[in-house]
This record gives sequence, C-alpha cells and structure tokens, in this order.
Amino acid sequence: RRVQTIEELVAQGSSLDNGQQALFASKPRLQSQLHQLLQQWAVLEPVLLEQQEQRMLAIANSECAICLEEYDADRPGIRTSCCGYHFHRRCLQQCLDTAGLCPICSASKGACKVVEQRVRSAQ
Repeated sequence: RRVQTIEELVAQGSSLDNGQQALFASKPRLQSQLHQLLQQWAVLEPVLLEQQEQRMLAIANSECAICLEEYDADRPGIRTSCCGYHFHRRCLQQCLDTAGLCPICSASKGACKVVEQRVRSAQ
C-alpha cells in the first residue's frame, strides 16, 4: 500500500494530525532554506575543488607517490609522461621492474617515461 503525501491528503480534503500540519506549514520555509543552501554550494563547490586540487598538487610535487618521502638532492623527484605523477627514480624503477606497470595509472613500462626531473629540498 502506498503512503500518501501530505499534499495528497490536503488535496483530498483529509484532515491532518498536528505533526502533519506542522510539516505542511514548514514546507515553504524548508524549500527556501534548501534553495539558499544550493545557491551557496554552487558558489563554494568550485572554490573547494580548486583548493583540494592545489593541496593535491602540493603533495604530489613534494613527496614520492610510492614511498611518501620528500625529495632531496640525493633522491630527486621525477615526473612521468604517462600520468604526470612524481616519484623517486628508484621507487618508480622498482615498481616497473616488479609489475611492469606504472603504479598509478597502470601504463606499460614502455609508456612510462621520465619527462621532468626536479630536486626538492626537505623543508
């Protein structure tokens, strides 16, 4: 059996109990609040996504995606052509030698080339 909505009960002329009356009376206010929240989210969502992307880039550029240790002069970071992630050369090489695939995007060993090397000092 289908449960009738409050709007259907009102349309049929059925009487509502106190709880139903309170819900029915608060509907316009709740709809207005929901509309305001959706408008705020439409403004905030792109900002939050941009902030998250910046945080992820900062992490990706400062530590190896495999061992999660920072780069330094002895262990510089490299960036791959297949997915653009940063790794220590040795960490990436171990993954490629073991699995034959990029640990992030699963590109083949032949497709996973170093396109950039940079030294990041531990701060």
